[in-house]
Amino acid sequence: QKTHASDTNTYKDYSIHVTPEILGMTRDVLANALFDENIETKKYFYPPLHQQSLYSRFHDPARNDLSQTELLADGILSLPIYESLPDETVSAVAETLERIVHSQRERRASTIEGEPRRVAAGR
Repeated sequence: QKTHASDTNTYKDYSIHVTPEILGMTRDVLANALFDENIETKKYFYPPLHQQSLYSRFHDPARNDLSQTELLADGILSLPIYESLPDETVSAVAETLERIVHSQRERRASTIEGEPRRVAAGR
C-alpha cells in the first residue's frame, strides 16, 4: 500500500485474521511458522478486554454473549509494519506468508481422515 506525501500514517498495525477453516492452521501455528522464518508478529487485541483481569469482573456471560469477540481475538495476527520498512521486506513477508499457507493446504489436501494418501509409484 502506497501513501501520498500529503497522507498521514501511524504505521501502527497491519493485522490479518487467521481463520483455521480457511487457512488450515490457527493464528498461533502461523505465528510460529513466521517466527521460524525470522518474521516477528504480534497478537494484538488478545485477550479481548472482557477477559483481561482489570475488566473481567464487569463481564456477565449470562447477559452478554461475546463469543464473536473471542473468535475474532483468537485469530488476529499483526504483521511487521513501520515507516522505514523496505518494499523488499514487505514482499518477502507476503511471499513467506503465501508459501506457508500454500504448504499447509497441500499437507491437508494430501491427507484423508488423518491418513496420508497413497500415491502410485512413478507419479
